[in-house]
Amino acid sequence: MHSVRDFRLVLFADVSNYWVEHTIKRLERFVKAEKVKGGLGPLPYKPLIISERQMLRTRHSDHVGWPK
Repeated sequence: MHSVRDFRLVLFADVSNYWVEHTIKRLERFVKAEKVKGGLGPLPYKPLIISERQMLRTRHSDHVGWPK
């Protein structure tokens, strides 16, 4: 990691729409706790936490976000 330039850790929450906010907050708490412990090392940038809102599939035949 020391020889890579412009490295940025990205944490992606792949969860249903209902869980997005909870999961993002949990990942933010994790990053904060690891930073306090020194567990993330010397990262040049703050880790990026992202998610894509997804609809819950209620039936196997639902093709939300999937090619038909």
